[in-house]
Formats: sequence, structure tokens, C-alpha cells
Amino acid sequence: MELTLTERLYEIIEPVVELNGYVLFQVKYYPNKDKSRLEIFIDLAEGGVSIKECSSVARELSLVLDNEDIIPNKYNLEVASPGVSWEIEDNKSLQRVIGRDLKIKFVDDGKNLEAVGVLESFNEETIKLSVAGIDREVSRASVKKIEQEIVFKKN
Repeated sequence: MELTLTERLYEIIEPVVELNGYVLFQVKYYPNKDKSRLEIFIDLAEGGVSIKECSSVARELSLVLDNEDIIPNKYNLEVASPGVSWEIEDNKSLQRVIGRDLKIKFVDDGKNLEAVGVLESFNEETIKLSVAGIDREVSRASVKKIEQEIVFKKN
């Protein structure tokens, strides 16, 4: 089975990012007939990355991507940190945030709802959060958006 362009990009990009000591969060490719856009989100296992670090990785990735020549037209390459509140779109990203606070927006009985809690586990059908110490399962089919939630704790 042939890989999609995005899957091939992951194969090329992830080793470069990891060799530089970072974690690849996400690759987004936006094709356009004039000039496409390739967004790459990186971070550290703990903590964040600076603009200088993103620029360094971007320079290295630019050389590798130009050498591979798999993007069919001109493109802008953007390397950034996912930031404080970023949307979680795949299982790999969910795996990285087990034990952290999340905000899940979902639909239940036609109503838009929101749950904020600590991600306990997930599978293909459900996401399990601990909300104020009580386990809550949300159907993945009902999820509209998942974001990491920043919680400020009092000392």
C-alpha cells in the first residue's frame, strides 16, 4: 500500500526532529496550486521550544525536504511549538498527554457540551477523563475538539 504525502512527510521529518532532541507533534500540509504551506509542530518531552530552536530545525528540515523533493510545488515551511493550548487530533498526541488536563468539546443528544479533566486513558471508541475525581467517558464519535487545558494551581 502506497503512503499518502502526509505519511511520507512524517517518515522524513520525524527522524530529523528526534535527532535534534525534540518530539514531533504534528505535520500539516496545505496544498495550493501557487504556493503550498507545510506546518511542523515540535516540542520537548517536558517544557517548550524557543523561536531560535524552531528556526534551527527549520533550516535542517529545509535541506532534507529539498533533497527528498516529494512536495509537488513551491511551499512555505513553518516550524513552531504547538503552544500552550493546542488542538489534539490524533492518537499519538493523546498518548503524549495522558495524565494531563484536557478540555473536550463534544455533542451529546444534540447538545454541545464540554468536559475538563485529567486524561486517564483512551481507545478507538472512548476517551476516559477524571473530572473532579469521578471517571467520565466520552464517545470519540461525538468529539468536536480536544485541547490541553492549562490549570493554575494555588500554592
